[in-house]
Amino acid sequence: MNPASSIRVLLVGTVPGARPATCDPAIDLARTSAAALTRYERERSDEARADIALLPDATPVLFEVQPLTSATWRWVQEATGETRSQRAFQAACHAFVDERGVEVRAKVERIGKVELASDEWLDSIFDRFGAAAVREIAQVAIDRAEAGPRALAPFALPRGLMLPR
Repeated sequence: MNPASSIRVLLVGTVPGARPATCDPAIDLARTSAAALTRYERERSDEARADIALLPDATPVLFEVQPLTSATWRWVQEATGETRSQRAFQAACHAFVDERGVEVRAKVERIGKVELASDEWLDSIFDRFGAAAVREIAQVAIDRAEAGPRALAPFALPRGLMLPR
C-alpha cells in the first residue's frame, strides 16, 4: 500500500432510525454541524474531517482506504449488490487505526493481479462495525475509482445510509 495515495476514512453514515446513530461513536453529534458532516461525506479529506467535533477523550476509528487498481476494479464490477461492496472493501481496506490508536492490519492475499484482504478480515470488520461500515468504506473506494484521482468531492454515502441528525 502506498500511504500517500490512501485516504483515512471516518465512518459518518448511519442506518436511518438507529439509536444511537451507527456512525463512529467518537463523533460529538451535538457539536458537529450538518454542514461539516456533509462536507466530509463529499470530500473525505483530512481538512474536512478536522471540522467534525469529537467527544472529550474519544478517538475515532480511521480506516485506511487505498485506490483500486484497474484489475481490481474489473473484479469488483463483476459482482452486484452486497458482493460488490464486500469485494471493494477487501480490495481497498487492509488496515485501520482503532479507538486506542492501535493499527490493525489485514492478512492480504495476492490472487492473480489482485491483492485482497482475507475473508476473515471482512468477517472481523462486519462483526465489529456492521455491514453499514463495510458498505460505507466500499463506496469510498468505488466512488474514488469512478471519479479518478483528480476529482475534488466525488463521494456519497451508499444507498440505505444517511448522515446522523
